Amino acid sequence: MLDESASKLVTYLDHANGWWRDNAQKQIIILNDKSVVPALKQIVRGEQATLSAKPSHLGRLHALWTLEG
Repeated sequence: MLDESASKLVTYLDHANGWWRDNAQKQIIILNDKSVVPALKQIVRGEQATLSAKPSHLGRLHALWTLEG
């Protein structure tokens, strides 16, 4: 996970396992890559963005808190 790009980490925010969601969120914040902000905003709105399906409620919350930093 440490070698993943920020855009790949965004996809983990909707993972079924909380460990992946939590650590992806932390890593995105550490990387401070602003290029993923549009994708995070789409997920918060419940849009598909870079995910394979509509984001879950937990995925949306993780995206929101990731935007908060």
